[in-house]
Amino acid sequence: MNLKHIFLSALAVAALVFVSCEKTVEQTPEITLTGDSAQLASSGISAKAEGGDVTLTFNSGAEWTIEIASADTKAMVSWVVATPASGKSGAAEAIVSVAANSELTARQAKLSIKSGTLSTDIAIKQEGRARIPVSEVTLNETSIELVNGENAHLIATVTPSYTDDDKTVTWSSSKPGVATVDQEGMVLSVAEGTTVITAAVGAVKATCEVIVLHKAIPLEGISLDKEELEIVNGSSYQLTATLTPANADIQTIEWSSSDEAVISVTDGLVEALSEGEATVTATAGSFSATCKVTVLHLVIEVESVTLNKNNVEFFVGDSETLVATINPADADDQSIVWSTSDASVVSVQDGVITGEGEGTATVTATAGNGKYATCTVQVSPKVIPVESVSLDQEKATIKVGKTVTLIATINPSYATDKSLTWQTSDNKIATVADGIVTGVAEGKVTITVTTSNGKTATCEVTVLPKGSNGEDLGDPIEEDPWE
Repeated sequence: MNLKHIFLSALAVAALVFVSCEKTVEQTPEITLTGDSAQLASSGISAKAEGGDVTLTFNSGAEWTIEIASADTKAMVSWVVATPASGKSGAAEAIVSVAANSELTARQAKLSIKSGTLSTDIAIKQEGRARIPVSEVTLNETSIELVNGENAHLIATVTPSYTDDDKTVTWSSSKPGVATVDQEGMVLSVAEGTTVITAAVGAVKATCEVIVLHKAIPLEGISLDKEELEIVNGSSYQLTATLTPANADIQTIEWSSSDEAVISVTDGLVEALSEGEATVTATAGSFSATCKVTVLHLVIEVESVTLNKNNVEFFVGDSETLVATINPADADDQSIVWSTSDASVVSVQDGVITGEGEGTATVTATAGNGKYATCTVQVSPKVIPVESVSLDQEKATIKVGKTVTLIATINPSYATDKSLTWQTSDNKIATVADGIVTGVAEGKVTITVTTSNGKTATCEVTVLPKGSNGEDLGDPIEEDPWE
């Protein structure tokens, strides 16, 4: 192999005649490098990383040997070989073979041609090889489809495998909510959708599209928390439906009532509307569950009783109606029992109270559950006023010394105060006492009767002298025999 085609020596600029540094100029040279070899003595051998061969030509005055050692450790090296490594005196030729350098770092060695006591050294320098970067990352899959819940293993291949870069693969998912990936490349589907899994070695990446499909989960059944239910009218109850399995594809539940006059149902909420029985049905897909509902009567208790009057004052014989009100108005028991604390003062019948005698009594209205209300009644004696008074005679005639009795009639006859006051307009003509009029002297008088409340009646009385022939309606008065 031609040296000029394999090696480049930066220092091989001028041709030098080899002179051994170890011998004095007076010694006769025993080793003479010729041709290009003469230049190598001063410039050394510079080899590329891929290696190559160099041909050394020289003259030796004695038997010669070639030794190659590390420039640093002085130990023999195996990456430089001289062929042949020894020979007899005279013109000689050896081929120096430099092996390819598989390391990134440069290396050095020293080749020594020895002849007798003389030695000629040639430095050998070889470049380190170029760094090998990661050129490509590939995945065993570029697109996969998974059913929700399934796994897949992605395998990353780094090219070249002998790269000098770190071959650690970093895994990531663009949408972890769809699928996740661990640092071993294991992909776990999470939810329906699409994500991109990336395997990165430094800046070199490979991707795989992962499509997660929905996994069909068939419904196996439906059940209710109650198969039978009793509720009172006007109340409600929330039924709970359970689907099996809970994550089945069908999640819609339809609710219905067999008698919407008895119960209504909305999203499982049962409303009792009237007494009776009805069936609630919850349907999901081809499955259904039922609950028999019995609506019972709601007993509405009396909360209170009130009366339209709490106090009443009236007279004996008067009547008045008390009205009892039950609260609430729709209470089931609307019955009222009436009672009086003293029937001799006031009586009560279906709320009608009547004054029976002077005094005070309490009237009570009691509901069936014992709630009650009371009214205090005060009864006073009843005053019946005189409406009018009349006399049996409007005119009467008597003689002096005679009498006539006037009869007063009070209207009404059952008036409370029947007392009367009698008066004469002129007691010199006639007097009156308790309706008896007595003639005193000739003339005319008016007799007036007055009630306690001022009602009056009158009678005109004419008094005749004794022995007259006028009509005498009065009774005779016995004469005093001594007159």
